[in-house]
Amino acid sequence: MIRPVALISFIIAFAASAIAQPDTLVLSERIGPTIEPYEREYFGLFPRIEGFVVGTICKHSTDSVLIQSRSSELGENRSWVLPYRDFRRLQWVIDNYDSLRFSIDGDAFRRGIRPGARQSEDYLWECGVIDTDLSYPFERVAVETNGSGYYDGILLYIDPDRIFIGLPNYNYNHPPSLQQIFIIQRDSVTAIQVSRPKPVFKNILWGLGIGGIASIAISSGILGPATGHDFGYMLGVDFVIGVGGAFVGAGIGALAAAMNDGVDRYTSDEFDLQSSDLTNELSELMYYINGLPPELRKEIAGMDR
Repeated sequence: MIRPVALISFIIAFAASAIAQPDTLVLSERIGPTIEPYEREYFGLFPRIEGFVVGTICKHSTDSVLIQSRSSELGENRSWVLPYRDFRRLQWVIDNYDSLRFSIDGDAFRRGIRPGARQSEDYLWECGVIDTDLSYPFERVAVETNGSGYYDGILLYIDPDRIFIGLPNYNYNHPPSLQQIFIIQRDSVTAIQVSRPKPVFKNILWGLGIGGIASIAISSGILGPATGHDFGYMLGVDFVIGVGGAFVGAGIGALAAAMNDGVDRYTSDEFDLQSSDLTNELSELMYYINGLPPELRKEIAGMDR
């Protein structure tokens, strides 16, 4: 039986301990009580910390929170006191991250954090709590595997062992589930086909530049000396010929782009489809350029057990 004095002492010690330990806050249900390295990578949290290990958020006062990050690098542990209103904005970013990323650009993203604020005034970015690039590729791929397997969709992610392909008509405002993606083991892949946008505009610009410069150079080097006209007269002639040459070059560039099918094909006969070089090349085309969403990653981890 516990004596009253001992019981009172225990209650006092417990209360003191509770007061001394700040309340842990959950940034988002998507993350949980601690921020893991893969969650930090996906959402762009604590970008200036090298060797990030874990992050936590605690109540600091009635109107502020304390964000702490721990690093494996000596002297890289950091902490920030964030006004509670900015913490709420940060929560909103994490909760709506996929929708924001899929639908708006980076400037609008920042304005959503602090309405009416200029980029340089945004504390969340200036203090190094978050800095994320919302741009992303959205490339169509087709993968062929042993046994006549064929998968067509959006290249979501690629790692040394697997390729993750999403349904082409899925609304990526929300992370897909395991049932809405294909996971393909790379050692079974026999061909990868990537559909890229045809470089029409780029080829037209090259044609304009090369055609115009070449025409002016030819006009100046041949017509000028041959006709013996003065500089002012030939300048006008060169301009007219240059414009004409530019349009001809643009037409040739557009024709070359139209003849390009915009498809890159990698086959096991010509490429090592498991090489790190191919992984690096295709990783530039991944929709999830900073890693898979936490929800999908946890589902895959559960499947691998």
